[in-house]
Amino acid sequence: MREADLPAKQPEAQKEARISSPDEEPGGSCCAAVTPSAGPRSDFGLIHRVRSHATFAALTRVRPRRVGPVWVRRIDGDGLRHPEVAYAIGRASGNAVRRNRLRRQLRAIVYQHHEHLRPGSAYLIGVTKVGRDSSFQELSESYARCLGATQ
Repeated sequence: MREADLPAKQPEAQKEARISSPDEEPGGSCCAAVTPSAGPRSDFGLIHRVRSHATFAALTRVRPRRVGPVWVRRIDGDGLRHPEVAYAIGRASGNAVRRNRLRRQLRAIVYQHHEHLRPGSAYLIGVTKVGRDSSFQELSESYARCLGATQ
């Protein structure tokens, strides 16, 4: 389509559609407003990602502890306040959808067992290709036993 094919005259403006806003309705919004909790957030239980290349490189040099389909590498970090966690799931575990699902499962498992992570330590957690068919419960049990072995 060229510019010459377009009409020079614009159509007249139509009346705008009326969409009611929550402030105009006497009942207000359909959802109750959530008020933020008072006071500062607690730092307890926070888990951070491994962002430093040096930390990640140090993790790859440590021998992993493997229990079943899960393996864990741990180093004590210098000056880290919270535990840092990275995940390593190889292509042998399946396509991107399957690998992302395993990573999400591992994140949930780490969150469930966050009290066992040492503050100031960095962890590299992975799953072998055998673990791609494991259930969430099997991965969770293997992770708990593996984390106990690294302590």
